[in-house]
Amino acid sequence: MLQLASLFGQGTLLGLSIAAPVGPMALLCMRASLAAGFPAGVASGLGVATGDAIYAALAAFGVGAVARLLAGIELWLGLAGGAFLVWFGLRTMLRPPVDPAAVTPQRAGVAHFGTTLGLTLANPPTIMFFAAMFAGLGVAGSSAGTAGALSVVAGVFCGSLAWWLVFAGAVTWARGRLAGPAMRWINRISGLVLAGFGVWAIGRVLLPA
Repeated sequence: MLQLASLFGQGTLLGLSIAAPVGPMALLCMRASLAAGFPAGVASGLGVATGDAIYAALAAFGVGAVARLLAGIELWLGLAGGAFLVWFGLRTMLRPPVDPAAVTPQRAGVAHFGTTLGLTLANPPTIMFFAAMFAGLGVAGSSAGTAGALSVVAGVFCGSLAWWLVFAGAVTWARGRLAGPAMRWINRISGLVLAGFGVWAIGRVLLPA
């Protein structure tokens, strides 16, 4: 039991470490929280955490066939994800701030969840990251077996989700203190950065190092 708790804790730290860096997912979660409030921000973060957990499970259980399939279509996934970020970034830059009263929370939550889940799954190298981390944690050779692998995957999900809950809460708190002009500038800057991430994603798959 202590071994499972230790593996869960290590997985939680791993989930936090992969979620915390500022990137396109953080900007998407921020935009969701600003536009539609805390539930939409949480739904956005839940999509990322679910994608991380799926890739963590594939790495933990050594599902090589699926990993090879995703690696084989990495180019198309990268192009699709990059193009979406460019489109969404330009759309964010050009559209006026959203009136929260005009947003249906349930529909907004489903849309944000689907968007971030899809973009997280459009990055197959994440499997390699988890495989390397799990090798370092000794998950493959752990005497806990399947239960140990599940503990790490559950930890990854909980750690990632915990980060997004805190992040969405902080952004929502700041949301009520931002005036219209500030929101317009946030739209422009975050949209520009998102489009930049999209261009980088496309360049990464077309011009690999």
